[in-house]
Amino acid sequence: MTSFYKKLASLAVLVYLLGLIMAGWIPSAFASPSSSSDVKTGLWLSGYQQGSAVASAQALTLTTDVNMTVSGMINRVKVTQRFKNDSDEWVHGNYLFPLPENSAVDSMTLQIGQRRIVGEIQEKQQAKANFERAKAQGKSASLVSQHRANVFETQVAHIAPGEVVSITIEYQELARFDSGHFELRLPTVVAPRYQNPAGPLNGSELRMSDIAKPSSRHPVNTPKLPINLTIDLAPGFELASLTSLYHRIDTKMGSDGRYHIGLAEQVWANKDFVLQWQPKLGALPQASVLKQTTANGDFGLMMLLPSDDKHASHERLDREMVFIIDVSGSMQGSSMVQAKQALNYGLTRLQPQDSFTIIAFSTGVKLFSDRALPATANNLWRARTFVNNLQAGGGTNMHLALDAAMHMSAQPNKLRQLMFLTDGSVSYEDKLLKKIEQGLGSSRLFTVGIGSAPNGYFMSKAAQLGRGSYSYIGDINEVNERMRELFDKLANPALRDIRLQWADGTPMDYWPNPLPDLYQGQPLLVSFKFHGKTPQLQIDGKRANKRWQTLITLDHSQQSNAGLDKLWAAQQIRSIELRDDFSATEKQSSIVKLALDYQLVSRYTSLIAVDKTPRNVAQALEQQIALNMPEGWDMGRMPQTGTASQLLMTLGSILLLMSLLGLWSQRRRQGEQHAPVH
Repeated sequence: MTSFYKKLASLAVLVYLLGLIMAGWIPSAFASPSSSSDVKTGLWLSGYQQGSAVASAQALTLTTDVNMTVSGMINRVKVTQRFKNDSDEWVHGNYLFPLPENSAVDSMTLQIGQRRIVGEIQEKQQAKANFERAKAQGKSASLVSQHRANVFETQVAHIAPGEVVSITIEYQELARFDSGHFELRLPTVVAPRYQNPAGPLNGSELRMSDIAKPSSRHPVNTPKLPINLTIDLAPGFELASLTSLYHRIDTKMGSDGRYHIGLAEQVWANKDFVLQWQPKLGALPQASVLKQTTANGDFGLMMLLPSDDKHASHERLDREMVFIIDVSGSMQGSSMVQAKQALNYGLTRLQPQDSFTIIAFSTGVKLFSDRALPATANNLWRARTFVNNLQAGGGTNMHLALDAAMHMSAQPNKLRQLMFLTDGSVSYEDKLLKKIEQGLGSSRLFTVGIGSAPNGYFMSKAAQLGRGSYSYIGDINEVNERMRELFDKLANPALRDIRLQWADGTPMDYWPNPLPDLYQGQPLLVSFKFHGKTPQLQIDGKRANKRWQTLITLDHSQQSNAGLDKLWAAQQIRSIELRDDFSATEKQSSIVKLALDYQLVSRYTSLIAVDKTPRNVAQALEQQIALNMPEGWDMGRMPQTGTASQLLMTLGSILLLMSLLGLWSQRRRQGEQHAPVH
């Protein structure tokens, strides 16, 4: 009997443990998904779970028209979204879309037939309340809100059967100049983003069961969203080349020297549009300043180019390279091919006096070595083998890779440079940016965006905080050229540790702040407020290992009405968002004041337009416009748990428990049959 009770006690413990496991699994296996707009039900997010789409999937169609007017390096853009209701019901529309990471959104109009309603900037909560009130009163209305720095949402209330409602959003941005050419980028789709687990970024790994199925914003078979684009380009100098990297274009040159550009074929909102133009040799001035006078003061925009190669220092610095490569599920397909080819090319550019290591990350982290190794032929061969064996899959725990890189001991007397190859498909950018700002130290961070729709906001901001630069590879044929340009920069820092002030010692109100290092072919681009009538600007920095200083007189600035004040305010808002010396309340109040003063959409302000005339609608259906998948993405191969995996695990546990009970019962009967008779 003693043996029997021991078995019974052991079985009780087993049943108790299995009960605990099932108590955790069963509620999640059978629970209904939350419909709250603020609850994110998984880690792979195709957007932001706003509202419930109860209308027919084909009720609303959407066409987007984009018109750009480029003057010098300032781009004024109109984005018109046309919602057409093809159903017999009244419908509310909802659409999530990206804009360039440095855009300053300041205008919106709602067009219903012949009625045109101009939107106004309001604090976000007030604008949302006014929109919902108009919606409840049966009025037509539109709300444009920012979810994060480069992701926006348009909501439209009361679209009548057969009606077309147009929302026109306007924004201002700067063309990027790098490696001798200007560049404009128009993102067209919000890629699915990886949502980090609740709590701090403490280095804990995620389970595969934490990675949820993509939402209905990115279904496998999505109606294609067409996009039309026209560009009116006045570069201000003679061009050596004008190129669209990923779309075919038609170009006509007017008698006034302006270029009129349009798409040569129908395209869909599934990958970034990129236009590059290059000035003829000697056509671009080494320094240019634009000025704008407003009621809020005088604003300036300065572009200063480092001296050309013949005057640059070619003293090569020994480097410690840390390659960080994203091998998460979003990198499946062509993105993985591009990233591996780029990293292998980077390995070929190392010199014997350099050292290096490689960090691959997805759900966890895989190290080539836990410290930088000399760039010997044997170590490079081993590294290429390591890279070629990498496979994409799992989550995007980018913070684990950053932790690994930051905790590696830096080698003395070497310039430490981190090269980060990723699509940036994460939704917790601000936490990562804080980690970079606080933990990078003297290391420099260079980001390389991979794929058809990278997260440009995170990539460019991370490079700025890391005093490096951001490059983009959107096609496998660009890998060698882009990586060559990048490694030429890495080997030739033109100016480091840059500081700006007025010549009389007065602090300067400029953005971005802090300024990144400058590399050959990369300009210093600064938005600032003027000081005095004929101020002189003093620029200090380090060139090679010597201090460098110059004075620039700004009294011959070119007058411009291009919204330089808005660019300055937008840059300041982005800098405030990352400040550690501000509390959350201080950040919000500072950003709200700037956004209202300069009429900008921000994290805390929105654009709203309301038609004052009620439309006497008893009921309207909700519809979320489904997004295209980014070109090259394969959602079928992304990590998912939208299946019945948890339910199957629970049932399996129950079957296991029943089997153990049956086995114990059988053995007990056999023991009773063979027991000796007394």
